[in-house]
Amino acid sequence: MKANPNNALRVYVDENTSIKQNLTSAKYNSFILRTDNQAVLDPAGPGRNSVRILTKNKYTTHVAVYVHSPESPQIFEMYLISNVIVSIFGTCHKVVGKTWPAIWSTTAAPEPNWPNGGEVDILEGVNDQGPSAATLHTTTGCTMPETRPQKGTPGQNDCDWLVNFNTGCTVKMAGSNTYGPNFNANGGGWYATERTGDHISVWFWERNDPKVPYDVKFGLPITNPGEWGQPQAFFPNTNCDFKKYFAAHHIIINLTLCGDWAGQKDVYASSGCPSTCVDFVNNNPNAFSDAYFDFASIRIYQPTPFLHSLAVLSLGFILPSLAATYSLTDTIIGSGFYNFFEWEEGSDPTNGRVNYVDQGTSQSLNLTFASSNEFILRTDFKTVLSHNSPGRNSVRIRSTKTYTNHVAVFDVRHMPQGCGTWPAIWETKEINWPMGGEVDILEGVNDQGPNMATLHTTPGCTMPALREQSGSNVELDCNTAINDNAGCSVQLPTASSYGPSFNSAGGGWYAIERSSTYIKVFFWSRNDGSVPKDVINGSSQVNPADWGTPAVFFPDTSCDFSQHFQEHNIIIDLTLCGDWAGSVYADSGCPSTCVHFVDKNPSAFQDAYFDFGAIRVYQ
Repeated sequence: MKANPNNALRVYVDENTSIKQNLTSAKYNSFILRTDNQAVLDPAGPGRNSVRILTKNKYTTHVAVYVHSPESPQIFEMYLISNVIVSIFGTCHKVVGKTWPAIWSTTAAPEPNWPNGGEVDILEGVNDQGPSAATLHTTTGCTMPETRPQKGTPGQNDCDWLVNFNTGCTVKMAGSNTYGPNFNANGGGWYATERTGDHISVWFWERNDPKVPYDVKFGLPITNPGEWGQPQAFFPNTNCDFKKYFAAHHIIINLTLCGDWAGQKDVYASSGCPSTCVDFVNNNPNAFSDAYFDFASIRIYQPTPFLHSLAVLSLGFILPSLAATYSLTDTIIGSGFYNFFEWEEGSDPTNGRVNYVDQGTSQSLNLTFASSNEFILRTDFKTVLSHNSPGRNSVRIRSTKTYTNHVAVFDVRHMPQGCGTWPAIWETKEINWPMGGEVDILEGVNDQGPNMATLHTTPGCTMPALREQSGSNVELDCNTAINDNAGCSVQLPTASSYGPSFNSAGGGWYAIERSSTYIKVFFWSRNDGSVPKDVINGSSQVNPADWGTPAVFFPDTSCDFSQHFQEHNIIIDLTLCGDWAGSVYADSGCPSTCVHFVDKNPSAFQDAYFDFGAIRVYQ
């Protein structure tokens, strides 16, 4: 936790604390950042918990330079587009607020060299008093001309932090919908800043403005601020040497309360708020229920030699990169399973109550069988077992081929269901486990959905809390040596992804894409209208970039894939009880004990089978 550098009544918490206290939350198209709205504060305490974040990357004035010739360098710019659905505003009895939200950029946070390196405030205001202000703060010697091409109204023109109480050179934006309650009532909008070697511009468009540029509204991969019209604020380098006053910047987003600006006695009093700022913040937590940012996205554009193109999407979100096109290398249908896979025999390494049989035995006992368009894999459902038997006969198969970067699509019509069952479709290199890593694509126990996709690794591989996926994080550390080998799991968002609900919907498609920098898992239920055509049709080529947001996304940001993942076999198995299904059996609403139920109730496993339409592997 860190105190606020602006002397505000606020304590900034770390990432994990912000997630636990629900001060930050994310789903595939929304990131929420807020202040606490639950606690009544001790006057002697440090302040109300809140959040301040900054990008890991820094951005300079000249983000990229493309040289046409040694004599003629071409300078390109960096563009930031912030698509804010709901801004921050606090309420004083639902009338006004005492918040101080900001989207800005500077050299670091806390800022050891500030004001050296400069500061650019993109969105900022206090106590619901709009409109928003865009401001530069610098060391001495940087000023702005009184007249310049912009929609906003200039305030102070001297950017020197030492004059005018660090007001900076400020431009008040035109229109009341740029900030606070009016901004929110109109559904938010877009802020954009352009920083070049000779100017800094800031734009704003409210949500339903028909003049929102097409490239801004739809997040196109290429953008051209020259076509966006006159900016709200325009800061030229006429009387300000940008090379001298502005260094590489982080982008920062924070919400503070009171402090040097919002808490100034005359500023707070003029806002119509009761009591004093500190007293109100301490004793009225429910006044901050609306004190939050809701971001749909932030897009940062950097240039290629000829185009201004999308380079980074950031805000703590980790987003999937553009995928490659993969070509079909293996099609496994019907009896093809017998050639593509090898059968593993013997006891289950996860201590399941099963006896894995060889291929010939599985066929003779009808535990596997194939037709022209299906392959069935099941457990025995006829035999009452004795206590000293090795377990119920079942099947575990492993591909003869191994894969690194690839896409695999599994057309599954039915999956095993029932108390005690633990079915899985997964990838690993068993001989080196866990050195070579493991990816669980479909896995669950005792009919308890939804499905969970998981990585298991050696120590040193973790996942970020915020990433673009439709599923929900369960654990973030992939280390097999902790959390009883839970791995870093993500639970899928739909009940139809697992068990009886999966089967009643006619099954569906699972797909995995493994690259050198990320692993994705997708799922589509059988009658889902969004199933990609290349998935349905088993096309000769697939492009997962066209498949939308994955259910699960594992990036390599805090996990060196080259260290933690080797070439993998594809494995399909059905075990019973064991380390997972057996340990949580009593919590699943199932009768008796897991082992006793498995031993004495063979008919309970009539629906414990996989029915595969096909598996297709692309490389």
